[in-house]
Amino acid sequence: MKKQFAVIGLGGFGEAVAVELMRLGHEVLGVDSDPDKANHLADKLTQTVIANATDEDALAELDLHRFDAVLVAIGAHIEASILCTMMVKSQEAKEVWVKAITPTHHKIVEKLGADRVLHPEYEMGLRVAQSLAHPNMLDYIGLGDNYFVIEIRPGEVLEDRPLSDLRIDDFEVRLLAIKLGQSVSMMNHVLPPEYATLFSNLQDKAPTVSYAEVCRVFAEDFDGKKPTDVFREFDEEPIASASIAQVRRATRMRRSVPQPSHRLSRGRPFLNARSGPSVHPRRCT
Repeated sequence: MKKQFAVIGLGGFGEAVAVELMRLGHEVLGVDSDPDKANHLADKLTQTVIANATDEDALAELDLHRFDAVLVAIGAHIEASILCTMMVKSQEAKEVWVKAITPTHHKIVEKLGADRVLHPEYEMGLRVAQSLAHPNMLDYIGLGDNYFVIEIRPGEVLEDRPLSDLRIDDFEVRLLAIKLGQSVSMMNHVLPPEYATLFSNLQDKAPTVSYAEVCRVFAEDFDGKKPTDVFREFDEEPIASASIAQVRRATRMRRSVPQPSHRLSRGRPFLNARSGPSVHPRRCT
């Protein structure tokens, strides 16, 4: 369902939130006192307004009570953020989210009635630290009280093993879900239309494997050879890229294609070297 949001403060954080909300199919009003920032996003958002966020009359003209949520993303001036939050709350906005800079700033806007207070720099710092410390961790969400939801990349130790062998209960770990990858896009009969459209990108518009990575896999699996050693022509750009496979156009040489020197493991791109006009670097999820 399409919603309406207002983002006050179009710096790096506010711009990122506003543009992503638009990409998700919602309507977004962007507000900033800097004409350059407002004009920069004029063609990307539903509407942009040049206004002083601490001017009560200017904010009153925006009818902020009609939006599903208002994000106060003023980052440089704590006083302006506090005054803006107070005025937005006085207009009876349905939901108010505020970007806080310091713990004191957090406490003040919380007392003013902010529904949620964000610390994007601090939260991103924690996320980066966790990723550096645990390379197999793809993402995580902190739930509080030292509980987390973590998405991990399974290593070879977890391949082809039933869950009963992993004994995860011994470590107070609970399995919430197994990522199905492209098969999710086939479930459009149970998904909302907007999710079905989004997941359909897994069929042929998934992120691609770089040509450098293809060359690395070739060298590993075909005794140091490059794609051009195996094929007379090999396109560096893929024709299509799904979540489980990638297709590149190639022309086979007259001599036979050498077979891989060992069985390819899962969890990384690999090549299907069967005869034919194209090869398929794959990613298993």
